[in-house]
Amino acid sequence: MKSKIIVFAVCLLGTHSLFSQNSIDLLTFAGQYSAPQSYKNNTPGLASERILNVNLKLPIVLNDKLIWYNEFSYFNFHVSNSEYIGDTVLNSMELHANILQTGIMYKFSEKKALVALFVPRLMGDLKKIGNKTFQFGGMLMYEKKVRQGLTLRYGVSLNQELFGPQLIPLLYVDWRIKKRWRIKGLLPIYLKIGYDVNERLRIGFHQVGLITSYDITDTQFSNDYIQRESIDLSLFSNIRLFDKVHFEARFGYSLSRKYTQYRKGSKVDFALPLVRFGDDRIQKNENFKDGAFINFRLMYRLPIVD
Repeated sequence: MKSKIIVFAVCLLGTHSLFSQNSIDLLTFAGQYSAPQSYKNNTPGLASERILNVNLKLPIVLNDKLIWYNEFSYFNFHVSNSEYIGDTVLNSMELHANILQTGIMYKFSEKKALVALFVPRLMGDLKKIGNKTFQFGGMLMYEKKVRQGLTLRYGVSLNQELFGPQLIPLLYVDWRIKKRWRIKGLLPIYLKIGYDVNERLRIGFHQVGLITSYDITDTQFSNDYIQRESIDLSLFSNIRLFDKVHFEARFGYSLSRKYTQYRKGSKVDFALPLVRFGDDRIQKNENFKDGAFINFRLMYRLPIVD
């Protein structure tokens, strides 16, 4: 029973089902590289994007019904340009995201549970740390096990971004359709459709879409911030290398990718995933084009035994 309770994983800005999982990725190292792309308008040169990620999960069982869940994620986003693009915008970007998710999961019954997480963040270039480098948010979700092989979760997340408050309605799905097929996702943030070829190999489709903001403290641009957004679609292959170590490769394409530079104080009234109310901000830079990417991940996966 304890092994079932201890296993639930929280993904970036989301959670996996505690009771339906049979494993947890305790530690993940990931890297992503995008092919250089030209800019959409008159900015010279090519832009290259590189992403690094480390994720650590630590659930702590307090009793039969209550877990204190902790997860730390670090992201590094690096954008470089092949040519000088002027002194009014950032010529390169080095953005850091440090995200802590901590909170509880309370089990009402075998089929119902509640997840409540506090999500503080340290977001920026981190050349200096100011009050705008800190962001605070949270997530609340209600879980229901509909039947064997299907768990749903309904909820909402709220974060105070540099561009204003962002509210995201959430629907979590963990659905074992057939013996080899599984759909798992926290919509609209991510979705994963997998097919188990055998005990060691899984292939499928993955989608992730995020909007985040970063404080710039560089002396020249200390009055600005960056809003990053992208929808990454990919095919993946996950293989168990040995024992508890897994390797995953993703090959895909980034849609609506933007690193938008705004002046601090430029805000929207309210933001939803696809809609922003009262958005009259003026963009300072130009966006580079969408493009292909490769992503490699190394995971330490702990299987759960009843």
